[in-house]
Amino acid sequence: CIANKSAYTDLIIMLKSLELFNLVPPTIYLYCDSFIEKQCENIKYGGIIRIRNQLDKYNDLTRAEMEKMPSTIVCNGVEYISTVWNEMMLKKVEVMKWALDESQSNSKSGVYFSDVDICYFAPLQNIKNANYKVLLSPHYIRPDYETKFGIFNGGFIWVSNKELLDMWFQASMTSTFFEQKALESIDEEYKKIINEFKFYFLISYVVLFILAFMLSIEIIEKLNNKKNTFNSMTH
Repeated sequence: CIANKSAYTDLIIMLKSLELFNLVPPTIYLYCDSFIEKQCENIKYGGIIRIRNQLDKYNDLTRAEMEKMPSTIVCNGVEYISTVWNEMMLKKVEVMKWALDESQSNSKSGVYFSDVDICYFAPLQNIKNANYKVLLSPHYIRPDYETKFGIFNGGFIWVSNKELLDMWFQASMTSTFFEQKALESIDEEYKKIINEFKFYFLISYVVLFILAFMLSIEIIEKLNNKKNTFNSMTH
């Protein structure tokens, strides 16, 4: 995962949820800034957290600012004019390559990438099928949103080799929505061996907030109905 100081609270919640639902909490490979690096000295987590400080240059910049700032990204010897936001998002590829290098040396089959604003409600699946090369997480959103933002969630994927990551990086150079919509290029190339997550054990805080809001409205409506029923009985 990747996290700078603006995502500190998100990181803590994600780690706690992973620790809560996994008997052996997964090893975390984290690209971070100096603030998070310092905070990790005091974070209590039942697993291992591996850290590389790579994000200081993006501190004090908002997403809106980074999307407007040009950045030259080199891919396969070719320079592409992109944005600072896309540059930062492609740190996902770097951190996954690092995790793959170490996990495959320990006979692990692949690695997950997770945005830190994800909270887990069940254990991570132990993926043992040697035929799987990549697992993607569909958004299941409106078709017009899929066209704009992409079919798959760039914040939650599983891969088993660097070739896929190189393909993702390359596709991100010409994607219409950063690294996220670029996942569709992988989907097209690997149709015969791609799989989608068929179960849901994670939820973003935005969705959680919406669900909580909808639930609160439902509770208020039920209380009002009971109140109206009581008032009608007492008159």
